[in-house]
Amino acid sequence: MSRTLHLIKHGKPQFVAGVPAHEWPLAPDALTELPALAARLDPRPDVIVCSLEPKAHATAQALAGHLGVPLRPMHGLHEQLRYTVRFHADPADFQAEYRAFFAQPDELVVGDSRIQRD
Repeated sequence: MSRTLHLIKHGKPQFVAGVPAHEWPLAPDALTELPALAARLDPRPDVIVCSLEPKAHATAQALAGHLGVPLRPMHGLHEQLRYTVRFHADPADFQAEYRAFFAQPDELVVGDSRIQRD
């Protein structure tokens, strides 16, 4: 029996200056495309698993509700740790920092080396 794993990114976050990215909620219009996403999932999932981050949990909860399947939030599925990363109001500044990130794959350029406690 084969299994399929669908990896789905959370909906668009609401950026909040001064708040770590892992605490951001979803933007008000973040789930407008959810029905179209759900229709493309083939095979249909039996369960939705997500991190405990608000934006990921809210996305997963909406998808699980739409599909009528169980939701299983789990520890350890968080995104890159960014406790100490500054907020980039200017998209060009954000893009420059992430170009440096990808140019130095063996260095901690963006993010935090601390372990996140959910």
